[in-house]
Amino acid sequence: MANRTNQNSVRSPHNSAPSIEELRALRTRTKDLLGHIDVDLEPFLNDDLLTFVRTPKSDRNKGDINVTTTCSCVMALALTNRFDEFYRQIGKSGSSIKSNGIAILESLIEAPWMSSGLSQNNAFTTTLVLRTFGFLVRHGLVERSKVNFTKPWGLQIVKDRATALASKLARKKDFLYFSLSDRTRAALAEKSGRGVNRKKRTSKEDIEKLLKSDLQRIVHSGWIYEKTRFPSASRNVSKLLTNIRKAPTSNRLA
Repeated sequence: MANRTNQNSVRSPHNSAPSIEELRALRTRTKDLLGHIDVDLEPFLNDDLLTFVRTPKSDRNKGDINVTTTCSCVMALALTNRFDEFYRQIGKSGSSIKSNGIAILESLIEAPWMSSGLSQNNAFTTTLVLRTFGFLVRHGLVERSKVNFTKPWGLQIVKDRATALASKLARKKDFLYFSLSDRTRAALAEKSGRGVNRKKRTSKEDIEKLLKSDLQRIVHSGWIYEKTRFPSASRNVSKLLTNIRKAPTSNRLA
């Protein structure tokens, strides 16, 4: 009987199902490795007690969250089944699990998707946010039917106004015009009939695409936000532009 028991305890190479002992050992090891995730993540918590900043020493600016770090931390909490316990421990006990999940997704959608200097709404950040959404749904932290967010996809130009904007830029030839790419300025010249190849007229749709791409790049660059460039700015905006210590993020400036 002893020999038979020993033989039964040895798993056949064709039997991939783990034993109860192996599962318990794995659970114990997991707790040892991940049981302190709450303590590890708390220093990264933002002032809103929901999202996360890049490093524990990062500035906590209202409305400014790090999308990449927040997604990584939220997925880690979901995967280790510590999401609810973590937010209860830090003072979110009055909120339901699913309301916290929705609030986090809302913050991620509203934040600028410009991680690590990438362009607004880049593919990397987009995929990361979608994956975080999937984690929250899979672990029962968000109801799929309750999620109905809209993310503005890049800079928007009022319908049928691209041509008028292009003409104004070509006419004024100020710093904004010369910040456009060579290709866009050539297209504006062709559109106005002053280009080298007047037979090759750029369509309205192409003009709009070129302007969107260039203007989005420009408005999210800090160099243009200098007080003398915007003499008609309101007093509050002027203060933001001159107060270096409390300068808003690039998204707020834009």
